[in-house]
Amino acid sequence: MKQEETSNYCKMSQDLNVKLALFLKSPSLLQKELAGQRIWEKTPLAEKEELLGAAQRCLEICEKKQIGILTWEDANYPPLLREIYQKPLFLFYRGDIGLLQKKAVAVVGTRNPSLLALHYTRRLCSLLVPTYVIVSGMARGIDSMAHRTALACGGATIAVLAHGVDHIYPLSNADLYHEAARKGNVLLISEHPPETHPLPFHFVKRNRIISGLCSHVVFVEGSRKSGAVITANYALEQNRNLYCFDHPSMTANEGCKQFIADGATNLAHYFELERMSLADLGTNKDKEKILSEFFYLGAQEWGRLVPLQGKLFEEF
Repeated sequence: MKQEETSNYCKMSQDLNVKLALFLKSPSLLQKELAGQRIWEKTPLAEKEELLGAAQRCLEICEKKQIGILTWEDANYPPLLREIYQKPLFLFYRGDIGLLQKKAVAVVGTRNPSLLALHYTRRLCSLLVPTYVIVSGMARGIDSMAHRTALACGGATIAVLAHGVDHIYPLSNADLYHEAARKGNVLLISEHPPETHPLPFHFVKRNRIISGLCSHVVFVEGSRKSGAVITANYALEQNRNLYCFDHPSMTANEGCKQFIADGATNLAHYFELERMSLADLGTNKDKEKILSEFFYLGAQEWGRLVPLQGKLFEEF
């Protein structure tokens, strides 16, 4: 990398360095600073130097590992995410940042899915691409199936992580991390700086970002204690369109059942599973077959759809 290109990192304004320093100490401190509480002004000089040193080290790590930094003030910050309560003030990313400007659908669910739920996920995601970017959380199970189906069908996917984008978790998805590093159709994003390891409460917090990036959220399968229930609740709080799947054979699906009872659309009504297997998905010919023969409209509750053009959800 040429010296004059090194970056954006070293050219960050002093004001932005201060904001990053406060953010790394505690996001709540930055929130207070932005609210006019003059936190930085009240900080002792020695502590300021320590905090600015930490910010500089973070920038150097990002530059070394080719991790981008996006702030809430940047033009590339996703517009839907800007609307939510407690939007992330910093996003660290690796991969195609342009995916944040495209229409997206979140597909989430349990880490221990039934075969039927995996089938639904693959069918659904094959229909959504390339019209939509698929967003999920990179966990095992439904998340992994959503990411992988998007790529297998020639689409793109965004993984919202509960740790630094330089930390691979779970290891079974290491290839997706490498794909993002190659600037493929994958974007890894996190509100956590590099070298942050996953902690249980990080997963709860990141779910608001998954739903916040999208106009539509699909909850495929999960118990009442599933983390996807949290994402679905965030979707409702953020005024997103929520859809679920349920079928009598999905016996560990109390989370979806409850949202459907409360009014969410059950997408299982729009799929005929008996005539399509997992191996039938992926090619354009197969997608045409699905769209023309196995995906049908359910009248008014489903909205205005144009399935033969590959549009699953119509913007309302």
